[in-house]
Amino acid sequence: MALAVHHDLPTRLEALRRLLDREPRPSVVAIEETGLFTTTPELPELAGCPRLEGRSGVDLVHPRDRKAVVDGWLRLIDTGLGRAAVRLVTGDGATFSFVDLRDVHGVILGIIVPDSTTGTAADLGPATDTTPRLACGVTNAASSSKRTTPCP
Repeated sequence: MALAVHHDLPTRLEALRRLLDREPRPSVVAIEETGLFTTTPELPELAGCPRLEGRSGVDLVHPRDRKAVVDGWLRLIDTGLGRAAVRLVTGDGATFSFVDLRDVHGVILGIIVPDSTTGTAADLGPATDTTPRLACGVTNAASSSKRTTPCP
């Protein structure tokens, strides 16, 4: 069953534009409605952005933060935009944002911005954060505390 696209296109395009204006070279990935990665379309606004490889968004994040990616995906289904604050498998914190562009480019665009610049993803709505990030040494953008416990 295909996901319906019924969200305001100008709002989604404006959110993408604002995000790319503030973070011009985020890592990007194209995602099918099944959640699996596919070929990223050649869009002028993505010129120079590194493309990520993998099978799905959950493969890029620490196992404890996978629920946050799923929650961001569910928000995307509801609103056309989604966002999740996560810890990547590398241990680095990041914001994983989703923009539904299926009606114009045939894909959902995934945008990953490192924690050092997560404030730029605020245009895509509230992030789903997870407490294990703070417990294992990854700083939450909204918090000034940083713990030094190693990540499992």
